Formats: sequence, C-alpha cells, structure tokens
Amino acid sequence: MYYLYSEFEDQSDQPLFDTGQRTFDYNQLFRESRFTGVDRIDDSNQISMGVTTRFINKATGIENFNASIGQIRYFKDREVTTNGTALIEDSSEVAGELMWQPIDGLRNRVSILYDHREHFVKQGAYKMSYIGSNNVIFNLGATYRNGNKSIDASTGEEIDSATRQSNVSTIFPISRHWSAMAKFNYDHTNERELEQIAGLSYESCCWKTSILYQEGIDANNEIDRGFYIEFQLKGLGGSGNTINSILSESIEGYNERELYEH
Repeated sequence: MYYLYSEFEDQSDQPLFDTGQRTFDYNQLFRESRFTGVDRIDDSNQISMGVTTRFINKATGIENFNASIGQIRYFKDREVTTNGTALIEDSSEVAGELMWQPIDGLRNRVSILYDHREHFVKQGAYKMSYIGSNNVIFNLGATYRNGNKSIDASTGEEIDSATRQSNVSTIFPISRHWSAMAKFNYDHTNERELEQIAGLSYESCCWKTSILYQEGIDANNEIDRGFYIEFQLKGLGGSGNTINSILSESIEGYNERELYEH
C-alpha cells in the first residue's frame, strides 16, 4: 500500500520541453510522479494497493515465477496535465504482471491493463527474452493497445485507433570473434516497419570494431536512416559509444551480456 499527496500549483504558464505522461503499468502504481521530465509537478491525493506472489528456487535462489495485480484510488481530480484537460477518474485501470522463468536465462513476461468500468482489456503485452551462456540473446515481443472507434466523415468507414505491434531482436555469435546483431519492429495497424537494425561486430583480446545500420520512424513520421562504424582499443577508450547506446536501448539484455563478457 502506497499513499501519495502533492499540493496543486498552477503551472499553465510554464513551458513544456521534454515532459510527457508516463505509460501506465503496474510499476506506475508506486512511482512518485505520473510525468517523465521535470516540466510538471504532480498534484496528487491517491492511494495505491497491490499484491505480489513469488516462487523462488531454494537451491539456486532463482525466481521462477511471480504475479502482481493492483490499482490506484484517486481522492481528487488531477488538474496538472500536459494537455490542459483534468483527469477526473476516481480509480485507475487494474494493472497486472506475470513473469515465468522455466529455465535459467529464459523469461516470459505478460502485462495487462483492464478497464473495470467498460469491461475490456485496454492494453496487453507479451515478451520472451533469452540470454544464453554463450552470449546469445534472443527477444520476441508483441503489444496491443485498445483505441477509440470512430467514423470517417468522408467515406463512412469505421476507424479503429487500436495499435498492434510485434518485434524480434537478437545478438548471435557467429564464431569466436564475430557476432551479428539485428532487430525488426513492425506496426501491424499501419502495416509498416517501425525500426530495423542490422550489424556485425568483431572482438579480439585487445580491440573491438562494429558496424551498424539503423532505420526507423522519427518524430515527424518520416523514415530516418543511419550507418555507424566504431573502433575501440580495450582499456584505452575508443572513437565513440553510439553503437553501444543504440543496442542498449533497442535490444533487451545487451547490457547484461556486456557485464557477462567482462
């Protein structure tokens, strides 16, 4: 149980640089702010309630399974927003999470948001991730977000704003020194590729070099492409860390793999 209170202060005269509303999930129940960035300070009077169960292997200490469910109750409307429209619900959606790890390194995760007022699943996600002892990484995921249905005034056709996406990513050792990296993220709703990554990396005892191609949709809904080459002498730094940053953000488990290697 978590209680949060923050006094209201009018911030409508303050600019918005990089602040937005966080995506709601189970972890949001216990955060101090509903915003990303620092351009807005919450007004809050709410209590979060959640329950979690875990199954841990006594011999290894590995958590094989956990499940959580919870909800926020709001005691007043939230007037501080990024679009000027107050949030008036008296409770949040019901948020749930489930993790199952049948073997070491293989995790399955499911998250869900259920609208108890309208009785439908508002958002759902599934993710499978594998990190092997030979430094192989494989991720598979799918997300669904329910949207509002409307009628196109010009054609009379029904428009469904629901989003459905899936993605797959991997880092795969080809040989002792060579590894391949790839990611593909697809938007089924709009039938387009959201992000593509392909690259190669060579690593020896003393140096490492990587090449990477990235293509994706930018903030203006246009295709953005980039080609990167990096060279690093181990222990002495290198020419940059752009490729590492891209892989850290795009491929889950990349940082864990780096720690394992070193």
